[in-house]
Amino acid sequence: MARVSRLAVLVGLAACGGGGGEHQSIASITIDGTDSASTWQSTGVDAAGNSSVVIGGDGWQVTVRFPGTAPGNFATGGGAGPEVLFTDANNNTWYASDAIAGSSYTITITAYDGESLDGSFTTTVVRPDGSTKTVSGSFTLFFAGVVGSQPWEGTYFGIFRVAGQVDMGTDPNTGETIWGPLQVASFRVTVKLEHLATAMGIGVYTIAHADISDSFFGCQLGCDLAQGAGVFNLPDPPGTPSQAGEGLVLNLPSGGTLVTANDAGELYTSQDARTVGNALGVVESWSGDDGQANFYEEARLGAVFPGLNPATSEATWTLTRSAL
Repeated sequence: MARVSRLAVLVGLAACGGGGGEHQSIASITIDGTDSASTWQSTGVDAAGNSSVVIGGDGWQVTVRFPGTAPGNFATGGGAGPEVLFTDANNNTWYASDAIAGSSYTITITAYDGESLDGSFTTTVVRPDGSTKTVSGSFTLFFAGVVGSQPWEGTYFGIFRVAGQVDMGTDPNTGETIWGPLQVASFRVTVKLEHLATAMGIGVYTIAHADISDSFFGCQLGCDLAQGAGVFNLPDPPGTPSQAGEGLVLNLPSGGTLVTANDAGELYTSQDARTVGNALGVVESWSGDDGQANFYEEARLGAVFPGLNPATSEATWTLTRSAL
């Protein structure tokens, strides 16, 4: 893809809610001061040592990404690039990173031995309208157990998100670019994956029906896809480094498309096949258009990626398998 960045290759260190062998993964979460029971967890570490922890409960999901596994702390302003994404049952999303004003995070890793990851976090996440949530938690997560022969089959849902600042002109006194306020747009995607074939470490899954919540794509009430118009190529076994050609492609009835980056190493997959998305540090991991040469970020933020502030622009995504 010409319009997406390159991501670190991911390797399979992951955990599921049930843990592997005799181990049991554990996570406790507090949302705005109220304890919230988690029902599943997933984690992974990429080849560069970047980690992802995803914890879900009744109508909510929190994703924590941070660069490293060595015991220690990551805190707001440290420049290391951690990020936190919280989503509720109504598709509302809150976010924390060094680029988001009013957000904060402290992530502590207490232990990592190649088989389990222990830590905790406290964060204030912010919505585009300025509202905030405080989320904190602790976790002990283990490798997943063995998955089946068609590990990715099922219904997946999640958030595609884009953020950036538009060029507002040049400061006549300094000659520097004047950037507008940071804007964020997001939408929910639901797809059902059906296994077609597996060969050379790539699982090929077809998608006959999709649901994209933003009207930009003309599929907000759900749309049926023509044969071959929806394909998701995924690593098999899950949690292994992705190969060139692995990613999501949706050619929609409206003429629009939604495509994720598909060069080698541009997917994060958990070993339990519960979670797939981009890795930490991605700038532009997906691209969407309406079939009339209009890109999603231009329609919602006011400029395409080359015109957004490179210090704050990013497009990220995560999909999680439904338990239903």
